[in-house]
Amino acid sequence: MNFGIASRHPCLNARATIEPLHRGFAAYSLEASWNYSSASADLLGDSAVHRVVPVYFSPPYSGELKYTDVIDVRFKPDLTVDSMMTLLKTVALHVVDSNTIVHGLWRCALDDTVRGSPLEYVNRLHSLDETIWASATFSAVATPQSDGHDPLFGYQYYLENTGDPYGALDVDIDADSAWMIPLLDSSLIVAVIDVGMETHPEFPGARVMQGYDFVGENWYPPYGLRPDYDPSAGRQQGHGMACAGIIGAGHDLQGIMGIMGSCRFLPIKVSDDSILHIWPDVQEHPWVYSDAIRWAATHGARVISCSWGVVGIPWVATIADAIEEVVDSCHSGTTKDAPACRGCVMVFAAGNDGETQLPLVQFPAIMQQVIAVGAIDRYGLHWDYSNQGPTLDVVAPSGYKGLQGDQWTTDRVGILGWNPQVAWGPGNSDYTNVMSGTSGATPQVAGIAALVLARRTDFDTLYHDLLGNDTLPRVIRRIVEGSAVDWGADTLPGFDTVFGYGLANAYRALLSVIRGDVDNNARIDTVDVRKMEEYCFRHGPAPVLDRRVADTDGDKDADIIDYLRTLGAASYGRVIPPCYSY
Repeated sequence: MNFGIASRHPCLNARATIEPLHRGFAAYSLEASWNYSSASADLLGDSAVHRVVPVYFSPPYSGELKYTDVIDVRFKPDLTVDSMMTLLKTVALHVVDSNTIVHGLWRCALDDTVRGSPLEYVNRLHSLDETIWASATFSAVATPQSDGHDPLFGYQYYLENTGDPYGALDVDIDADSAWMIPLLDSSLIVAVIDVGMETHPEFPGARVMQGYDFVGENWYPPYGLRPDYDPSAGRQQGHGMACAGIIGAGHDLQGIMGIMGSCRFLPIKVSDDSILHIWPDVQEHPWVYSDAIRWAATHGARVISCSWGVVGIPWVATIADAIEEVVDSCHSGTTKDAPACRGCVMVFAAGNDGETQLPLVQFPAIMQQVIAVGAIDRYGLHWDYSNQGPTLDVVAPSGYKGLQGDQWTTDRVGILGWNPQVAWGPGNSDYTNVMSGTSGATPQVAGIAALVLARRTDFDTLYHDLLGNDTLPRVIRRIVEGSAVDWGADTLPGFDTVFGYGLANAYRALLSVIRGDVDNNARIDTVDVRKMEEYCFRHGPAPVLDRRVADTDGDKDADIIDYLRTLGAASYGRVIPPCYSY
């Protein structure tokens, strides 16, 4: 950034603060007598100025929107990769990140020879027959919170949305409230099957287990698949690290906050290191994905987060068999060995094809064994790209229309990953603000599932009494569905094909499994019995956390049945099963 530019050009207010942005951009203030057109002509006459872009003010945000030269483009599905690359070259763009499997999205930047505004190139791309849409990216800055949270928590509207300045109140998963409930297993293992991940200041070495790479550095023909034990992502790939940060960034007074900030990660890589990070074709190499799923299950994962899916192919038997095996291979009537029966909770992205001719929930998210996650924006509106249909389970907040990425999360450390190629952090390139899509919604639900399992560690040992004929992953799915906040003003209460069972909610999910623990100390004992008696029959104080904790049977009342259930749990070790009703 050239700070001397302000002193050389009369159109710029040299007395005003200059705001550094990413990719060498900076925001300057104009003198009152200049407008954008005249200032742009003046500035572009300077050989040190490559691009000039206006700063916009958007009423829904009540803030400034500062564009960069990064452009997101989505091509029509019948276009070949070579055709896409050729087309980008004709409009002076080069690829900085691409993932047609996960997002159907190409993230590009203008060549260094280009001058002027990138918005002109966005309009050119958007009008082409070969594209579905094109969008410039911009930075919309929120005000971080510092009230005991990590510094960037205020940017994470998906965890706690205050509605000010960007978003709508309570369009979030209520993570901040969920953190008031103590956990019993602080090191539960979550597998992230993605483009790769590694350690980070938010999850240091002790929290990242030895993973596996099922693809190799550059598998694309003629090289072939070369699996190894290095699950690190390619140099410019940040998708896997972004997913991991949403799930489990530490609560350590630095950076962002993850939903379960103490979990352990099992990184599993299923794409190569090239800038296109190519995923093996599911029809030619289905075993890559099925083996990855089985590997996660056999190496201790309790939750498997998959922010990806198969576009245009309704069913892949090899992958489906693996999912059925790790989720449903053991029913309550087959064995008394609870640990062998527990299974893995699998969470999949519903897909980002809602604007195409393939708008239904994609495979494997369509499977009844998994939790299918769609996306809403941070104002609570359905994202046009988010797939929908009768197999959708829940939604989670991910972005705002016009912003193809705005979720704050972790990036690869230093200059690796999305930073500084396509993203930025406020003085720290270890974080990014370009995560989006159902990819950004899926790890939120994976994090919720991890919280529930980390609180109810007795789900394993009480398998038969608690679950009946269900497997544990199916019970977690019912908890996630039953605790979701019903969503959509134009729909009848309950399930619908646009929002599923509603907006996933971490706090309500945990409330589902702590009924009877009136004093919120992670055990049910005589103190809870006494407090239940006082509350139910003597108009005593409500439970310290939430009065719903006293409603053990979900009938929206605290009565003699709830008292007796709490007494049975405290005195005789009887199980209080999850509450699926609100």
